[in-house]
Amino acid sequence: MTTISPTRVSMYDFLYHDTKPMVSLLADAAQLSLPQSRLAIDASLQVIVSALLAYQQRHHGQAVNKKLFCRSAIKELRKYNSMNFATIDATLYHRNDAADAIFNDNAKIIKASEHIAARTHTTVQQVQVLLTSLCAIALRELAILADYSQMDNEEIDKWFSLQPQFLSADRFSATNVQSSPENLVDDDISTDNTIELQPEYPAERYLLSAEQLSETPPPFDPYWYKLTNFKSERIEPVEDMQFATGNYLKAIGRSPDNLQQGQHNDMLVFAELQAIAVPHQRWLLQ
Repeated sequence: MTTISPTRVSMYDFLYHDTKPMVSLLADAAQLSLPQSRLAIDASLQVIVSALLAYQQRHHGQAVNKKLFCRSAIKELRKYNSMNFATIDATLYHRNDAADAIFNDNAKIIKASEHIAARTHTTVQQVQVLLTSLCAIALRELAILADYSQMDNEEIDKWFSLQPQFLSADRFSATNVQSSPENLVDDDISTDNTIELQPEYPAERYLLSAEQLSETPPPFDPYWYKLTNFKSERIEPVEDMQFATGNYLKAIGRSPDNLQQGQHNDMLVFAELQAIAVPHQRWLLQ
């Protein structure tokens, strides 16, 4: 992995792809439908990333490494090598600890939950369970990424400082119209004025008909910067972000596509099986 700089990896993209296999488990934990969970997860990842950037801006890389990535709750979660009902229970147990560490203000957690709940037709309590659970999962996954990349405190600072470029409006401008449920045009949906669709129906229809494995996550909502008090600065974009993020997903997931040669011959590799997916490959660590 020496040819790929960890600072070129988008946290938002990484977590978006990394948590896809967990949607059903998180939906069960928060008692949400799958479409509601997908919408709530997308928004939750955005506010979590924003809160992490605000944390680093205040406390810097050493605190991120020692107080977030190396806290006891995250170390315990890293002992598990699969994501199932047992490990989701451990995540639920540590979720409040992780959320408090990231946000350091319960009022912000509640306000974020209210904001997401209003847009997903769910309750604040349901969103809060999902949001705080994702805090624990996000810290675990980013801690693994930082550890695998052998980042020191200075590199962590650089990694965090480059993240706003991956969240800029310019990056998502080309997909804003296509990705909005309100702008969905589908010949299968009747336009007869006598049929009244429920408010949540277009969103569910969009989620169920869209490709769930899209390479690009939903546009980032700058509202989260305001909520978390993060001050974004303009940074020149990195062109190979998607390449770098994808390769780190392969490497940490022990994909045979990125098998290294030489001294790194002890990697646990899962061979590709036709028509069969390994949904939790990222969690099947050595």
